[in-house]
Amino acid sequence: MSSSKWIRAFDYTKSDGDGFGLKTTGLFANSGNASGFAIFEGTEIDVNTDPVDVVFIGSGGSLYNAETGLGYRVANTDLYDKVDVLSDNLKPTPFYLSGTNTMNFIYTEADKGYFNKLGGIYDVALGKWMKARRQVAIELTKTSALSEIEGVFPGPSEENPEGYPSTVIK
Repeated sequence: MSSSKWIRAFDYTKSDGDGFGLKTTGLFANSGNASGFAIFEGTEIDVNTDPVDVVFIGSGGSLYNAETGLGYRVANTDLYDKVDVLSDNLKPTPFYLSGTNTMNFIYTEADKGYFNKLGGIYDVALGKWMKARRQVAIELTKTSALSEIEGVFPGPSEENPEGYPSTVIK
């Protein structure tokens, strides 16, 4: 996989982030608590910054406090909505675990080398997910090919004729 142009080896246990973020011994939770990742526009990020996209794995831990109105912000995506469109008054639900924002992907077995492939279809012109992402846990080895995470892998089968493609950007 070292031939891939988008993969970069970065030791986050020894170096602070590129312009923001501090070194840490655990980038993602391995404890039963939730972890997640988000994409933001720019690098000026604070507690009030809305992400462009966000995904959570698991739901454990102190992630949202309804009394203080603090938590991890969500974006309008295939998984989350910043407003509860099913409520009579379009109640704001800007945080993970607020309102109906409870979707999360599952934990894979710890320390086995799993890659969480979240394939879906995103339409740039419409600015929304046309096919929701789904999680496929791929156990990588030292000899795994880049096609295992970039291509249709696992391939088509009788059970799943499309296989498991990576995210498609239209």
